[in-house]
Amino acid sequence: MADENTPEIPTPDAAAAPTPPVEPTVTPVEPAVDPAVAPVDPAVAPVDPAVAPVDPAVAPAQPVDPAYAAPPAPKKRKVWPFLVGGGVVLILVIVGIIVGVVALLGAFGGDPKKTVTDYDLSFKNSDCDLFTSTTTDQFQDSFFGGDFSCDDFVENADALTVDGVYAYDVTVVISSIDGDTAEVVTNEVDSSTGEDVDFTLRYYLVKDGGNWLIDGIENETPE
Repeated sequence: MADENTPEIPTPDAAAAPTPPVEPTVTPVEPAVDPAVAPVDPAVAPVDPAVAPVDPAVAPAQPVDPAYAAPPAPKKRKVWPFLVGGGVVLILVIVGIIVGVVALLGAFGGDPKKTVTDYDLSFKNSDCDLFTSTTTDQFQDSFFGGDFSCDDFVENADALTVDGVYAYDVTVVISSIDGDTAEVVTNEVDSSTGEDVDFTLRYYLVKDGGNWLIDGIENETPE
């Protein structure tokens, strides 16, 4: 019988099969997110301007104290109504001037200067009808020695051309009107002879049936 003070000697089976240690089971706990403390992604969650920083380029502007607000800029004056109005006035003025000039020329029966330039054009184009429409019967007879004919006129006009080119130039210098008579002074150059010959001529015109007709020509070329 063993002494109760003698320690128990383990048997070989007990030494061969020790009890394995038990691993503790840990369950992970997801921490709760406090939106007042944890950072918030502004692209996902709404942003509280009182806590999270606000991007001024995205967030609406904060109200401004009227006491410190700058006065509004004055509105720019529109320009186009004045331009349009001015353009209309200008057009009306131009139209009025044209109408006035036409009426004035009509009252005087045309322009004496135009009669003289048409007279020159009749020689350039050998146009007998234009010649007779710009001159009086008395002038036509005196121009050809009392016996006017279109054949003589065309022959005279053709003599002023060189190789088919009109070699005569007329420049109106001054023009004046006195009632039913008018005078036009010209500088003219005749190059049909191969050299330039200058003339200063004064045309005397009369109004006949509302038209100015050449009734005489005076040579005022200085000697």
